[in-house]
Amino acid sequence: MSANRSVTAVFEMDIPNTYTLTKSLSPSSGGAISASPDKSAYTEGESVTITAIPDSCYSFTGWSGACSGTSSTCTLTMNASKSVTANFAVKKYSVSVTADNGTVSKSPNLSSYDCGSTVLLTAAPNDCYDFTGWSGACSGTSSTCSLTMNGDKSVTANFAVKTYSLNITANNGTVSKSPEQSSYNCGATVSLTATPNTGYNFDRWEGDVTGTQNPASVAMSKDMNITAIFVSGTYTISGYVKDGSNTGVSGVTLNFSNSGGSATTDSSGFYTKSVTKGWTGTVTPDKSGYSFTPQNRSYSDVTANQSEQNYTASLQQQDYILSGYVRDSNNIGLGGVTLTFSSSGGSVSTNNSGYYTHTIPSGWSGTVTPSKQGYTFEPSNRSYTAINADQFNQDYRGIPIPFTISGYVKDSANKGLSGVRLNFSNYAGSVETDSSGYYGNIVYYGWTGTVTPEKSGYTFSPANLSYTAVSSNHTVQNYIGTPTAVPDIAVSPLSLIFTKPKTRSVNSEADDSASLPASENRDSEVSLPPDGKYATGLIIPEHVKEYWKSHTPSRKYRSIRDMPPSKDWSVYDSPVKNQGQCGSCWAFTTVAMMENLANQANLSVSKDFAEQVVVSCVYPGGNPCGGGWYWDALNYIRQNGLSPEKCYPYTGTNGNCANKCTAPDFLVKIKNSTPAAGLWGKDNFTVQDIKGALQEGPLCVAMEVADDFYDYRGGIYDYKGGYYEWGHAVLLVGYNDSQQYFKVKNSWGTWWGEGGYFRIAYNDVTDSIKFGSFAVAASGIFVDGQGQTENIIVSNTGTGTLNVSSISCDKTWLEFSPQSLSAIAPNEQKTLTLSVKDWNSVASPEDTAKITVSSNDPDEASVIVTVKASIPVMAARPLLTVSPPFYANISLSDGKTQIEVSNDNGETYLDISNGGEGSMSWTAASDKSWLKITQGSSGTDYGRVLIAYDKNTGAERTGTITVSASGAANSPQYVEIRQSNIDVDADDDGMTDSFEFQYGFDSSNPDDASGDRDGDGLTNLEEHEIGTNPNLEDTDDDGLSDGYEEDNGLNPLVPDLFTITDVITALKILAGMNVNPAGTNADADKNGKVEIKDAVYMLQKLAGLR
Repeated sequence: MSANRSVTAVFEMDIPNTYTLTKSLSPSSGGAISASPDKSAYTEGESVTITAIPDSCYSFTGWSGACSGTSSTCTLTMNASKSVTANFAVKKYSVSVTADNGTVSKSPNLSSYDCGSTVLLTAAPNDCYDFTGWSGACSGTSSTCSLTMNGDKSVTANFAVKTYSLNITANNGTVSKSPEQSSYNCGATVSLTATPNTGYNFDRWEGDVTGTQNPASVAMSKDMNITAIFVSGTYTISGYVKDGSNTGVSGVTLNFSNSGGSATTDSSGFYTKSVTKGWTGTVTPDKSGYSFTPQNRSYSDVTANQSEQNYTASLQQQDYILSGYVRDSNNIGLGGVTLTFSSSGGSVSTNNSGYYTHTIPSGWSGTVTPSKQGYTFEPSNRSYTAINADQFNQDYRGIPIPFTISGYVKDSANKGLSGVRLNFSNYAGSVETDSSGYYGNIVYYGWTGTVTPEKSGYTFSPANLSYTAVSSNHTVQNYIGTPTAVPDIAVSPLSLIFTKPKTRSVNSEADDSASLPASENRDSEVSLPPDGKYATGLIIPEHVKEYWKSHTPSRKYRSIRDMPPSKDWSVYDSPVKNQGQCGSCWAFTTVAMMENLANQANLSVSKDFAEQVVVSCVYPGGNPCGGGWYWDALNYIRQNGLSPEKCYPYTGTNGNCANKCTAPDFLVKIKNSTPAAGLWGKDNFTVQDIKGALQEGPLCVAMEVADDFYDYRGGIYDYKGGYYEWGHAVLLVGYNDSQQYFKVKNSWGTWWGEGGYFRIAYNDVTDSIKFGSFAVAASGIFVDGQGQTENIIVSNTGTGTLNVSSISCDKTWLEFSPQSLSAIAPNEQKTLTLSVKDWNSVASPEDTAKITVSSNDPDEASVIVTVKASIPVMAARPLLTVSPPFYANISLSDGKTQIEVSNDNGETYLDISNGGEGSMSWTAASDKSWLKITQGSSGTDYGRVLIAYDKNTGAERTGTITVSASGAANSPQYVEIRQSNIDVDADDDGMTDSFEFQYGFDSSNPDDASGDRDGDGLTNLEEHEIGTNPNLEDTDDDGLSDGYEEDNGLNPLVPDLFTITDVITALKILAGMNVNPAGTNADADKNGKVEIKDAVYMLQKLAGLR
């Protein structure tokens, strides 16, 4: 301080912030909002309580804006301007109506009503009821009531039944009522009975009831007044009606006018009728066909009985028509028949159509009799009595009188000739002579014609006999037969027997899924070649190529108009298969053809045949995975047969021939195939040739394979150039002219092409790839166990030509070939081949069929051959079948199944099944301590043996599992387990040799580590490191590929399961709802967010589509 100082402190007032509160109503008429305190502005931090007050017809439903919830009060702290809305809803009420004996309508007619609205009720009584008033929410007796809806309402409409009086007036008598009451309810029924006083009769009712009925019934529908009318006594009018001979005429009606009624004469002609006192009127007699004298009688004020009121009846003369037809037994009119009428009635004749008509007088009685020479008639006559009407349809049947023409046909030695046919002309038929040579035939009166004898190998004298207008029997009409050249049939043998092979039935063995080794889905378990291409493997032998250099195909002529515009044999295909890495297309194509033919023939065996039989058995000791020729495969099948897939599962390796099913009933064979060179070569065929050959069935064909063919995914393939190589075998199954393509079945699995098929353009037949070359076809497929044949020799030992007119069989299970025989010259013979085509139709244990051979042999027109089919009764015998896992590294050697396993701890299994009949008990045992059976060491018929093996720290070792079943075929079975030594990686590709052994890789090829055999997005090396199966796209079988699970943080070794709750959660999240996905699998791919693809995937998984 160097001087005095003056300081002033300035203070400013701290004005607090203020806020407004805006209050709204929805709807505005729903109520009010109060605020406490209620201000236009509030200071910051001030508390205000607001209350919703609904109007009488509204209820408070909740707050919106700065307040929430459904409490009617809300407290706010004012730290900003705020807006709040009170929401109200109008109250709803119902109307309950009761209305017995009537109805009540509502206007408007609703199930509920808004509070404050008005409802108009209208009561309407049922018939016979009156409305008496309201009770409940309505009152009064007006039929209408208006309600204001301020609550639920209950209303009753009251109705009462109407009552009526019944007043009766009765002079000269009484009327009783039942029931007797002073009044009656509407609708009630009252019975009235009128009783006249002495000297009076009840006549009628008047008033509200009319008529003469007594008692009378009255239905009460109003007040009623009824009068019963009684009149004093009655009198009779009586007499006779007789004809001119004083005979009473019955049935005459006498009509009394003025409501007097009528009377009818009895059998004596008498009549009587009562009339009331004082009756006045006329009586008139009446009967059809009569006139009367007098015509009528008149009466006035009858007061006494009137007897002897007689009439005379006279017949009126009238003519009537009698007509009809006379026809023969074929319903053809018969002309010239005379119909004679007795009693002087005359006669008449039928015209050409058999019709007649005749006029007779009224009352005529008599008989009509038809007649014509050579005929009798049915009926023989018709009788009539007192005709008084036309008589139509009086028909007769004319039957010609039969006569017999008979005699003998004998040879020159007077020996009767049997089997001579005598032909009668003019529709008289024919007959044959019996063993004595006698014949006899009926002809009818007037027949004219010729009789001609005939028999093959004979001439006759006379050649024929003629007859004119036959009118009597003709006997001793004899002929002499002279033989010409005569055939003589001899059939040998006349009896034979077929015996069913003593094997299990085709149905029970080859088709029994449990009786044969299990078959797996090769599409998922046979890998693709490591280079990404598919295997081929067709080799055309050099001698076939050379043959077509110097020969021309022999073609059947087929014009375009003779062939349909499309053909498709694929409907008979079995499912598409996958040849894998083995060059076995030739085997797969051959087997595909056999399956197609078997389905066409509907053979009673499994239609899934074993490609491995062809691969391992056609070229013993060779390299069939290096290629082969499908004709060689067909030739092998023709000689040795083809068994079901389950007998010899496909391994995709060469292997030794070790088919487990060699019994005839397991095997199918073919009778025919094209020559060894096929139908044509590589350059000498056309599209028309292929289409023509396809009319008979599918074809094995060859083609060059272009680079782009491997990538085919669908559509019509058309080679456009580029590199191609030989050669691939495929099954050609159809064509389509409108789109110019052939349809073909491949052997690269269902994921390739169009479900394993492809369509190829017609012009690729002439392109460089030469589609369709070296075609081969087959036919005559049959089950070997059903293929036994027997021959019947038909010989001619006579002097004339033997003509076999027919060959027939009475059983469908037996077939013969050929179906007919051509003419057989003397001393020559023909052969019939018989076979049982369907053992399932043969009745066990033995069935008999008859083959009938008919010919022109004059002495033995038919020869019967008896054929028996016997089904041996076999003792039930089980069949032991042991099946290893398909994915294992398996081989067959010296009757043993060999399985290679890794050197580490692990497990494998064997499936045991009974492929025979009866039951079997089996046991399984190991011969090594490191090889243990952990489950299934014994069982009955079917089961699974689980086998565990210890880690191998030493050299390679071998153990054997022996499965035995006492008394069973194929017992015992040996399975050799080979375990590699301690893990090494000989090719240094990162995959241990034991892993490569286990999954079928080449332990000396380092390139297979980078491949993706199962196409799941993981290399084989990655699968080795993760522990997944490189042969399975989805190791844990949860619908997600191993690669997908690995890329998205899932465990490919553990199934990922989803529920419908996971799907619903995902959909709610996608819809923007505030849902927490925690604890669910809504994020299916575990990428941290829920997406559309998650929901789609889970739905597909739940639907079984993945």
